[in-house]
Amino acid sequence: MRVSRIPAHLSGPVPGVVAVIYTQGLAGCKPGNDKVRFLSATRACAGRGCTRGRNPLDGRETDGTDDNQDTAPMTTWITICDTCKRDDWSEATHQRPHGEDLAELVEKAARGRTVRTRRVSCLMGCKHGCNVAIQANGKLAYTLGDFLPDSDAAAAIVDYAEMHANSDTGRVPFREWPQGVKGHFVTRHPPLPNADDA
Repeated sequence: MRVSRIPAHLSGPVPGVVAVIYTQGLAGCKPGNDKVRFLSATRACAGRGCTRGRNPLDGRETDGTDDNQDTAPMTTWITICDTCKRDDWSEATHQRPHGEDLAELVEKAARGRTVRTRRVSCLMGCKHGCNVAIQANGKLAYTLGDFLPDSDAAAAIVDYAEMHANSDTGRVPFREWPQGVKGHFVTRHPPLPNADDA
């Protein structure tokens, strides 16, 4: 259990309230498995690494539009692992990783949308490639995997990411999820607390 003061758009309706978040499962579980209890501040206070040639976080940033575009604080990013190789990959039949194929398709699908994309060399989810992460400052973040590198998967990923961008907290109601992302969620990460609130 972690007690922390969280941003106003993620907390209760009363200023100064602290949210106590009980995380009961990962994103592979049914939605809504976390419980949030709002307490007063007084009461709450009582109470595999990648070696494939570049740093995993030195990915190439792309959004299909202007590479010099400023990043808004709440921009949702799709981080795509471009070194993912599915079980059927072999040097004899493939010239590049499946991840590069998916990355190109996601980048194409994201052009003109409200989300941005970037590539990284490894998301350490090698057992369930292809992998992506959906992230934004101050919102729930998600890792999704086991995607085929095809246009249907890319479209579903971008559609979900745009829903994430349009939400206040990063939570998208299950009934609104694109069919193409259902069954692909691997982890969910609560947003980090602000430095002043830690």
